[in-house]
Amino acid sequence: MNSTKKSKLDRIFSLRYLLYDFVKLTGAIGTFIFVRPKKYFIDKKAYKKLPKGYIISSNHLQYIDPVLVHCAFPFRRIFSVAMEKMFNTPLKSWFFSHINCIKVDRNNASVETIRSVGEVLKANKVVCIFPEGGIQKENSGAAFKPGCAMMSVINEAPVLPVFVEKRKSIWNRTKIIIGAPIFPKEIIGESKALPAIEKLNSYIYDKEQELCEYYRSLSGGKE
Repeated sequence: MNSTKKSKLDRIFSLRYLLYDFVKLTGAIGTFIFVRPKKYFIDKKAYKKLPKGYIISSNHLQYIDPVLVHCAFPFRRIFSVAMEKMFNTPLKSWFFSHINCIKVDRNNASVETIRSVGEVLKANKVVCIFPEGGIQKENSGAAFKPGCAMMSVINEAPVLPVFVEKRKSIWNRTKIIIGAPIFPKEIIGESKALPAIEKLNSYIYDKEQELCEYYRSLSGGKE
């Protein structure tokens, strides 16, 4: 079997991703039945075709957010950056590693985390990061930690901002707002210095707030 045919087959079936594919499929079935997520694109630029490897930057208001992000991109295998306490036993470490989670210290990203994210992006895969660093009680505009921007700059990877609604009623469909991709060089040029990372981080934050405002417009000004 040549490499092209093998690559196409791996997109559908791969032993490496067997557990991930099973968990995503079974989780998606329940999510689409009971949560009924609906995607919105903020504008025509949000339809722009992305390179194969990119970073999803999403807000974080509820435990189900990672599941909703995965459902919003049903045909991509997504790697999620997850807090290290999820890996605090051998069984949990094995499980979360095999469903494409990458361990991170929320206060200080390690060399291992940076390397793991870089390997995923270089393999033309997708990484999801929640730059607020944890679940927020409301859309209060919590400051972003710089990890997402740093990973984008180091790996020259575009960032796709995403906003996930915290559903107020079980009768409403959950809205997921997708923004236009952010290409780091278009914002900060070739620089990889700390001020450039901080500038990109602020830009990603502003775009996330735009998605929140767009969501409010869909909801008649209400959250």
